Amino acid sequence: MALFILISFHLVLRVQPQNVPQPELSVSPSALTVGGSVQLDCKTPSAGVSQCYFYPEGDETNTKHSPSCQLSLTDSELTRWTGHSYRSPQSINLICYYTVNEFRNQAESPRSLPATVTVQALDAPQLSVSTSGRSSVQLNCTPPYAGLSLCYFYPEGHERDLKFPSCQLSLTGAELTTWAGRSYSSVQPVNVICFYSVKMSDRQRLSPHSLPAPVRTLGKKPTMTVRHDDRRHVFSLVCEVSLSLGADVGCDFYIGDEKIKWMMSQTTRSGSLACNFTAHKDFLFSRMKSAKSREVSCDYSLNSDQTVHSPLSDSHSLTQLPPLPTPKTTTQLIKSPKSTTAATYTVLTSPSETIRASLTTRSKRHDHVQRASTRKLLIILLSTTSVSILAGVMSVYLCRFIRKQSTKRLFKVDSRGDNQGDTITMTSAPHFSYSVIDSVPTPTQPSGPCGDTHNHSEDTQGIVHHFYCSIAETATDS
Repeated sequence: MALFILISFHLVLRVQPQNVPQPELSVSPSALTVGGSVQLDCKTPSAGVSQCYFYPEGDETNTKHSPSCQLSLTDSELTRWTGHSYRSPQSINLICYYTVNEFRNQAESPRSLPATVTVQALDAPQLSVSTSGRSSVQLNCTPPYAGLSLCYFYPEGHERDLKFPSCQLSLTGAELTTWAGRSYSSVQPVNVICFYSVKMSDRQRLSPHSLPAPVRTLGKKPTMTVRHDDRRHVFSLVCEVSLSLGADVGCDFYIGDEKIKWMMSQTTRSGSLACNFTAHKDFLFSRMKSAKSREVSCDYSLNSDQTVHSPLSDSHSLTQLPPLPTPKTTTQLIKSPKSTTAATYTVLTSPSETIRASLTTRSKRHDHVQRASTRKLLIILLSTTSVSILAGVMSVYLCRFIRKQSTKRLFKVDSRGDNQGDTITMTSAPHFSYSVIDSVPTPTQPSGPCGDTHNHSEDTQGIVHHFYCSIAETATDS
């Protein structure tokens, strides 16, 4: 009897898992890209689930578990877990199941149907070429994903000659030809390829390679010669390209940094190419004034691609032309705003040129000296003004006093004489004239105050009396 019960209980335990429903696995999104993540959801219709398990199809021992039956994985975690890479598009099948607790035992559910996650391959970068300066190029390797900065460049056919790690690369003509293993006489483009790497699963994953981008530089500079015809007053500028090229070449002529002419090249007897430019001295002198330089030079470029120029030739100075006029300069000192460390002055030498000179002094000492000088100047001005005012007032009063005294003394005459019977008092205005009368008539001989005089008595002979008669020049108010 006991044996029968034991066998029946064992059969119940073996049949019980068949009654656990099968889960359903869903993935979102179904396509995983670089830098993305995927969400796994094992849907269980039964209650009392204790744990959910996930594994790649065919690798049941490589499981990940989650008590919530949901699992989130980044692109790196998924590729590391499944062992797949981004070198090519791949599909990964994932399966899940769960366990339940019954009769103090864990029962496993049936396995879900596979859910597919497509791991997209890394996209190839885009390689672009642009000119950088006169004789260099800029290579830009642009990954399709943001945040990537590790790129590699190599010439086509030389994959081991890598330049890295930046996604930008600047090359001169000499560097490009040396890198590609070509000579300076070759103007054929060099095809450059790039790719990038992504760190995934603690490893660097390499992207597909870009399409080849043709890169052309002209590494060798031309030779510049100048001939002067003094009789015709013309200059002949020759820009010689020491290359045997199978393409047409044009030359640009410069005065300073200013371009003055473009000329087509011609083949010389030696097989090289040369551009000839003949110009009158007046034309060159006018361009010299605008460029403010007398140095001439040249470079060349392919007619098929004029965006790439060779280095400039050595410059030549047009010493046969008169010197450039120098503008009149005026010097003016302008004090700039105060500084805590130095006093700065600006020297203006011409309307278009400013020379800034820094005169380093202690600003505090400078301010103190300036304030002291100002106080001294004010004291001197006040003292001079006070003295001048006081002197003026004193002069006015002194003049009035002297004038008053002179008027009393000269214009109020009180004549009293023993031989004169009458007292004559005359007062005149400030402006007067007077005459001297040699004799005064006796009391017996009347006369006007200013009349003519005659001797009438012998007693008066020898005695001279002076009589003053004043006649006012202007009428006085009565």
